[in-house]
Amino acid sequence: MTSAQPSAPAPARPASAGGPAAQIIGLVKNRLSGIVLSRHAYADVLRTLWPDLRDATVSEGKAAPCAVNVWAARPLSKVFLDDMSRRMPGLQIWCIVLESTQLPQGSMDACANSDQVWAPSGFVRDMCVAGGMPAEKVHVIPYWLPMPARPRILPAAGSPYTVLVSWDGRSSINRKNVINSIAAFKLAWSSDPDVRLRLKTRDLTPENVESVTAAIAGDARITLDMRTTDSIDEVFDGAHVLLHLHRAEGYGRHIIEAMQRRLPVIATAYSGPMDWLREDNARLVGHHLVDTAQKEFQYPQGGQWAEPDLNHAARHLRECREADASGALHGMLDRAELAACRHTTLEFCRAAMIAALSQAGAISPAGGMCGPPAPAMPMAA
Repeated sequence: MTSAQPSAPAPARPASAGGPAAQIIGLVKNRLSGIVLSRHAYADVLRTLWPDLRDATVSEGKAAPCAVNVWAARPLSKVFLDDMSRRMPGLQIWCIVLESTQLPQGSMDACANSDQVWAPSGFVRDMCVAGGMPAEKVHVIPYWLPMPARPRILPAAGSPYTVLVSWDGRSSINRKNVINSIAAFKLAWSSDPDVRLRLKTRDLTPENVESVTAAIAGDARITLDMRTTDSIDEVFDGAHVLLHLHRAEGYGRHIIEAMQRRLPVIATAYSGPMDWLREDNARLVGHHLVDTAQKEFQYPQGGQWAEPDLNHAARHLRECREADASGALHGMLDRAELAACRHTTLEFCRAAMIAALSQAGAISPAGGMCGPPAPAMPMAA
């Protein structure tokens, strides 16, 4: 794998003499859903260790120092973040999310200026290490996702079999493979009037709306639903199956949230979700690796991701429909719910975080702070 070269390692930093014990730092301009999830999911767990955690939003490259500084910002923001991390005392942790085998140079620079790198999945960790990051520096810290607020609303009896494709429009429509998901649905049922495909998203650009509309090509069975709510529970209501033919995922939030809610999942057998996806808890779609397009999304040229087998996906769709009608999916859904709930518990995520922080000497293995917290210091604008 071709990779960027890491910069020279940053020197060790002394602990902060002022400010709260820990802070998580993000940017006003961050819109990438994975980075936003890192910030909020990690902040919730960090507060169980440091109740006075500062959730800092940096707009002008200024931050007050803490003993533990967790940076939730995309590599493209590195211009001033790298400069800040070099100056700032205390433990520096960079949260990384990536979906390509090719690491941006900014990620390597951020790693060089950090004491630890936190990845949400084994896939991200492996890509970081393969790209040149020291293995001992990269830690898998999974996200804590709360349990569903309510049971999923099941499809009405006798309603058309409904396939759900859900994604965040702030992500790459090419990486989410939305156009090929439409193609897989049409391969499964070219003209069956008793099936539906629901495309559920938000923040879709006009160009992407045009691309999706062209792929639908007037098929009345397919609807594009632009979400107006942040309620994840409503996304899955009324669906029979989630189709997720991603080319790569750093984590795979919609997949694991569907499994939490006992919604059958058909997904590409690749990248971040493979931390919890198995042959016995989901329908896994075969794939082969292809080169990413030049400068695809925020990634440099030279990386790879998956190209799912659409015929395999179509076969899974037909088989899931048959299994749903016969009630044969209960065992798979039991195993899916168990795997998803275990992987997203506060205890599971907190244990991984404590292990990483204790290795750095910032906290004891039992979860206690190594030394008293410093007095609070206001955050610079």
